[in-house]
Amino acid sequence: MRGYFASAQKKPRELMWVTGMAMGIVTLMMGLTGYLLPWTVVSKSATDVSISMIGLLPPQLAGIVTYLAAGNTGNSAELTRFFDLHILILPAVLLVLFAGKMYMFETHGASEPPTGLKEEVTYHKWFPGVLSYLMMVGAVFLGLLLASAVLFPLALPPEYSIAAAASYTARPDWYFIALYQLLKLGMFAGVHEPDAMAFVTVGLILAVILPFVDRNHRRNPMQRPIYSTLGLVFIVELVWLTIWGYLTPGQDIPIPQSIAGLAIPALITIGAVWLVWRRRGSARRPSSAPSSPSAQGSSGSLMRVMKTPFKVPALTGSFVILLLVGSIAFASFVNTFDALQSQAGMFFVSLVILVGSFAFMSLIVKRLVRINERARRA
Repeated sequence: MRGYFASAQKKPRELMWVTGMAMGIVTLMMGLTGYLLPWTVVSKSATDVSISMIGLLPPQLAGIVTYLAAGNTGNSAELTRFFDLHILILPAVLLVLFAGKMYMFETHGASEPPTGLKEEVTYHKWFPGVLSYLMMVGAVFLGLLLASAVLFPLALPPEYSIAAAASYTARPDWYFIALYQLLKLGMFAGVHEPDAMAFVTVGLILAVILPFVDRNHRRNPMQRPIYSTLGLVFIVELVWLTIWGYLTPGQDIPIPQSIAGLAIPALITIGAVWLVWRRRGSARRPSSAPSSPSAQGSSGSLMRVMKTPFKVPALTGSFVILLLVGSIAFASFVNTFDALQSQAGMFFVSLVILVGSFAFMSLIVKRLVRINERARRA
C-alpha cells in the first residue's frame, strides 16, 4: 500500500509493480495451501470455503483452478496437492519472482520520495549493505515471532472429520475473511455470488495494470486527492469487512444492512479526507519558506541513525546471528522450564546462551551508538 500512495509504480518501474502484485498473490496462495496441512476441522473447513469461492469464478477458469488445487479424487489428493504446492511449487515461483524484482531494483534503483529529495542522499548497493540491514530487521521480527509462539502457544483444534465439521461454522482464514463477508452481503448472496467474484476479479486486474492506466505525472498523494481517497477507502473497507466477517460468521446480511455497512465507512473516510484536504489548503504556507533548524537537525539525525548499520556490515551481520541464536535459546529455555528436573542441563545451557547472546547484542548496539555519535560530532 505504501507503493500505491507513493506512486512507486510509475515509469520506469511498471514491471516492478506487476511483479510485486504477483508475489502478493503467490503469498496468499502459500497461506491458503499451508493452512490445510494440519488437517484440523478448522483448517479443512476453511479451505473448503476458500475452494468454493474459487468455484464462483467463470466456469472456464474455475474448473481448471479447482482441479489444479484440489483434484477430483477425494481428501487424500487434496492434501497431497496442497502439500506439493506449499512446499515445492509456490516457493519456487516466489523465488523466481523475487530474483526478477531484485534485478529490476538494481537496474532502476529505489523510487524517490513522492515529495522529492530535500537533501543530498547516499545510495547503497543491495549487496551486502541493504541485504544485511534487511536481515537485521527480519531477524528482529523472527525473534518476536518465536518468542510469541513460545509464550502464547496455540493448541491445535480437533482432527477433521465429517461429524466434527458438521458442528463447526466454516469460514476462511483471516486474509480471505473480507472476500467471504462480501459474498454474504444481500446484494451478492445466492445466484449473484459470481457477480461479486467478477467484481473482485476486475478490481484485481485493475490493480495489476495500474501503472499502465495511471498516467498522471504527479506522485505526491496530497496533490492527488481522488487517487489517495480511493486507496484509503479500499483499506478502510478491507479492514471493516474483515472485522464484520468475524462478528457475523455464517450469517447472511440483509440488503439494507449491507448497503449501510458498505456506505457508512466509505462516506466517513471520504469526509475525513475532505476535511484534512480543506484544512491543509487553508493552512498551506509558501513552499519557499525555510525549514526550521530543529527540523533539519532531527531529519539529519534520523538519516545518520539509518545509515549506521550500512557502514559496519560486520557488526550488523553479527547482530543478526546473535539475535537468531538468542531467539532459539529463549524458545528452548521456555520449553524446558516445565521439565526442569529431567532437562536441567539443557535448561542451563539455554539460559547461558540466551544471556550471552543478548549481552553481546547490547555491546553491538552500544558500538553502533558510538559510531553514530562520532558521525554527528563530525
